[in-house]
Amino acid sequence: MVVLTPEFIFKLSKYTVAPVCSWPPVKNSSRRAILLFNLRWWIVWLISMTAMPPALAAAIESRSDRIQFAKLICFAISSCQSPVKMLIFKLFFNRMQVHTDFLLNY
Repeated sequence: MVVLTPEFIFKLSKYTVAPVCSWPPVKNSSRRAILLFNLRWWIVWLISMTAMPPALAAAIESRSDRIQFAKLICFAISSCQSPVKMLIFKLFFNRMQVHTDFLLNY
């Protein structure tokens, strides 16, 4: 059984957002580390953006089949959710960095 301590929740949050590069590096990171983070962020963002147009095109193509249309619309909406969240994270990058540093030092 998993004990839900604040440390466990913090680590779980960190590892669940790691694939989409949404965990900011520490405040005193080297310039190289920040550059690599930004490079990975842009690569993941571009890859996630390329999933949406084909899904929308396929949904439009199969609009006569309602079940397939609904499946493809749901997929298109879920595939656009990740880039939007990543963009919001990028806008609030400095604020999130301060909050994570505070949590790490707590």
